[in-house]
Amino acid sequence: MKHRILLVAAILVSLLALSSFVFPALAVSGPKTPNMLIHIYLNPDAENAAQDVGTLDINDWPLAKEWIDKWVTRSDITMRSYAEIGMMEFDINHQKWPTGCNTHKYFDGTCTRCVCAREFRKAIAYLTDKDRYVSEILKGYAFRLDLPIPPFLTPYLTDLAALGLLYNYNVAQAVTTLENAGFKDWDGDGVMEWKHTGTGAQAGTTDPEGTPIGTVEELPQLLFYIRMDDPNRRSAGERLTAALKAIGVNVKAIITEKTVCYKEVMVLYNYHIYTGGWSLSVIPDVYFDLYSNETYYGPDVGWSLNYAGFCNNEFYTYAYASKFPASIDAAKVAAKEAGRVFAENVAIVPLWSSAAVKAYKTGWTGVVNENGFGIDNGYTFLRMDHATDNTIDWGFKSDIEQLNMVSSEWLWDHNVLGLIYDTLMGYDPFSLDFTEYAMAQSHTVGTWNPAPGKDATELTFTLKPGIKFHDGTTVTPEDVKFTVDFLIACGPGIAWSYTSVTDVNSVDIIGGNVRVRMNSESVWAEQWIGGLPILKKDLWGKIEDAAGKTWTDPGFDFMAVRTYDPAKDDADKNGVADLKQDGCGPWVFENYVLGTYVSLTANTNYFETQASVDSKISNMFHGVGDVDGDGVIGIKDIGLILRAFGTTPATGGTPGAWGAWNSAADLDKNNAVALKDLTIAGRNFGLVVG
Repeated sequence: MKHRILLVAAILVSLLALSSFVFPALAVSGPKTPNMLIHIYLNPDAENAAQDVGTLDINDWPLAKEWIDKWVTRSDITMRSYAEIGMMEFDINHQKWPTGCNTHKYFDGTCTRCVCAREFRKAIAYLTDKDRYVSEILKGYAFRLDLPIPPFLTPYLTDLAALGLLYNYNVAQAVTTLENAGFKDWDGDGVMEWKHTGTGAQAGTTDPEGTPIGTVEELPQLLFYIRMDDPNRRSAGERLTAALKAIGVNVKAIITEKTVCYKEVMVLYNYHIYTGGWSLSVIPDVYFDLYSNETYYGPDVGWSLNYAGFCNNEFYTYAYASKFPASIDAAKVAAKEAGRVFAENVAIVPLWSSAAVKAYKTGWTGVVNENGFGIDNGYTFLRMDHATDNTIDWGFKSDIEQLNMVSSEWLWDHNVLGLIYDTLMGYDPFSLDFTEYAMAQSHTVGTWNPAPGKDATELTFTLKPGIKFHDGTTVTPEDVKFTVDFLIACGPGIAWSYTSVTDVNSVDIIGGNVRVRMNSESVWAEQWIGGLPILKKDLWGKIEDAAGKTWTDPGFDFMAVRTYDPAKDDADKNGVADLKQDGCGPWVFENYVLGTYVSLTANTNYFETQASVDSKISNMFHGVGDVDGDGVIGIKDIGLILRAFGTTPATGGTPGAWGAWNSAADLDKNNAVALKDLTIAGRNFGLVVG
């Protein structure tokens, strides 16, 4: 019998070897597809051309209308739309004349240059034709933005129209605004100068800065850095350049690579205007993190989140209150006031948020269309499956800069790193509620008293047992504690997530759990700490600077962390590149070739099973309106809610019958089918899982 079994097995192996099919991995944990190959391009058109001929399985960048129109009848390409949680903008330097005052850091309403620079920024806003950018450049596939808040987060949006703070395109208004502030072609040479008109003072006297009033000075040439890798932002930048030149502003458009922009704009601050872009948040702490006094570090430190250098004490008060609110209602009030001051001072000029469409190759299953981000996300890459393909080919429209989880700032870097590392908690991809457990098994949110009469937030996290790093070692509470402590020690200019840990008072391990105490009270604290990618202490703690010191040694140079390259470096000196050992996420790093590709393999020891991920997605999608569980929120779901409308468990009856209780129709799980359930399904009507 034994020989017969071996013979049958041998025949089966031979038949499989002759088969032309490539079978997917049979692992029950981690991604369903065993390999991922990320193809790197220099612009979205090159990426889309590759997808057009079938090289790619999924793309990473919102499609231009031309591609949408071309693919709408293609049965081999599936497209999905979403409202992007992102912003394209004209960033403006507040620390460089004439877009800002170059004599002091903070805005001062009594300083002539501060006030005139604010008027100069207003003129830039009036010359920005947002509506035409949306209609002509984006071909309607975008929402106009006037604040750095996604358009559907209305509870935090300031009503700028009611306050008269919408800067609609108006060349005449731009010219008038400039002339009233002294900006004009005073000598008739066709180029704008600035006449120091003072503030209520007489000609011949000097202002508080010591400049004689009535002095006419040449304006420096405006340096306008325009990203060449994004055709939409490039077009918007070229249009603003032409508008500025048309009224006599001496402006130099520098259309260049994003790496050049990064150095000149975000490190050296040697710019006036920049075609920037940010992935935003579902909470209004963005005002503090991107535009507060504390997040502008200046050239002595280097890279800042607030590289615009917008330092305004009135704004800071409201930005701080929106980051550290004791309640959601308090956050709404603070955010709306922050938006008012933001617009009054033209901190930047927001442009648009994409009404985006992304595409994947038909035949792949398991795709998740995440609200605000689209189809290329962590849940998709866990679930993507194809009967005859064992590699997900994903396209990037730009190259990565550095695969360093502490210091990398770019979207594409984190698109890769987010697959390698994991967090304690995460977002529901459909509702964007921060409710999902990842590495954490449970958590509590409470308060403690850092000082008499003062409440502050206290968080406690319990890890799931047995989670492994990619080198097979176990993740411990010490790694979580190290992650927070290390980011604090790295500080601004080194750690991109520094704003998530600045308020931490202490991190302790209590009874095997990680307790994080904050200095302040904030309803967002669990998102800051729960959303941190967890680092392997035994790697990052061994990084050495030029003097051979590590991070706990006095005088350690933390720039060594910024220059550390885990994809190549070997801090623990075991002959293996550190990025292949670090992280406990669903994908394991294999290789990166500059400008060409990144390769990853599935982590078959991932702590989430494929069945649990599928179940989680089904439950989450049900929660936003999929009553019947068919993966589409449609008229049948609305009908089932209406049939059970007004019922409770006590009503009884056969689910699905008119007037009978149907627990599946109780979307908010409050033991009653009511208006809120209908509203949830109505708001998401037409949504598809993938």
